[in-house]
Amino acid sequence: MARPSEDLFNYLDEYHLSFQTLLDNGLKSREFRYKEDAIKMIGKLDLESRKEVRVLSIGSGNGDVDLHFINALVDKYTKIHYTVVEPAKASIDEFKRLTKSKKDIWNGVNFIFRVQEVEDYLEEGGTSDKYDVIHACHSLYRCRDAENTLHYLYNMLSKEGMLLIRVIKGTHTY
Repeated sequence: MARPSEDLFNYLDEYHLSFQTLLDNGLKSREFRYKEDAIKMIGKLDLESRKEVRVLSIGSGNGDVDLHFINALVDKYTKIHYTVVEPAKASIDEFKRLTKSKKDIWNGVNFIFRVQEVEDYLEEGGTSDKYDVIHACHSLYRCRDAENTLHYLYNMLSKEGMLLIRVIKGTHTY
């Protein structure tokens, strides 16, 4: 029998479509938690001397979580480098449409989209980059080596950087 993560890997677009249907039909409380997380996290970020804030978003899907982080960032900073690592091309395409629809308020954000797994991004040299904010919300389940991946992500933080990892273990969200 195939492991769930292997099944998920083979059907990423279908997974994201099904998950969006779930959101559209009643799972909106999740969105409020992300908005609160984003406002709190960015509020604590103290990078006033920086010319550019650098963000790495892992497993972003269609950008529905990211929009809260981006909105909080543009309220505080004028220049933002935002790297998105997401293995599902259809989700990246949706995220790109979202950025176009928000271009007037997100005009100081430079987006880089990478259609790949986070571990592939790290192996291809992503570990040489430094970020002020790294977030992965329910996206590290598929890592081949989650402990090593977390180690790399932590080491990619700038001195004042912040890392947010959200996962579900049993019935609890962390």
